[in-house]
Amino acid sequence: MGVIVCRSLVPRPSLIEVALSRTDYADTYYSEFATSRDLAPVDAARAFFRSFPFWVIVLLRIRNAIAALAGLKTGNGAALEEHLSRFTGSRGECVVGFEVFDSSSRELLMGADDRHLDFRLSFFLERIGRGYSISAATAVKFNGWLGRAYFLPVKPLHRVIMPAILARMIRDHLGDVEHA
Repeated sequence: MGVIVCRSLVPRPSLIEVALSRTDYADTYYSEFATSRDLAPVDAARAFFRSFPFWVIVLLRIRNAIAALAGLKTGNGAALEEHLSRFTGSRGECVVGFEVFDSSSRELLMGADDRHLDFRLSFFLERIGRGYSISAATAVKFNGWLGRAYFLPVKPLHRVIMPAILARMIRDHLGDVEHA
């Protein structure tokens, strides 16, 4: 049986709900998985950066090339594994342009602020039965018309990319062979 990912409400209480002064777009994706390992939200963040399908990497490279021409920030993917092996999830740490803004025992809040938009991404892990529930929540604040224009083509892609990445995170990095 494959990994089932569905849309959900953001778990409460949460850091992401109050992370931005205003939220113009938000979504949350949820799944459950079995594992005998003890995990923390930082493990979910590491798995996220290791789980991008090839087609997402291609899209991100195209996005970065266009964003650089427009003077927007671009993530640097160089030495990703080296960064992730040292990544502890501490406030202020960065991984390919995603900065850690805050954390708790069940949530890690990352994101970036830029000219066109500010975004936050939270990973939640909750122990359930023989495994965990995991949620990946996104919040976006547009900074004027450029942010709205930028997010117009990103939004439908985001709604495909996030569930795909969450499923890969579980299948390839977090869960045991058997899934809840």
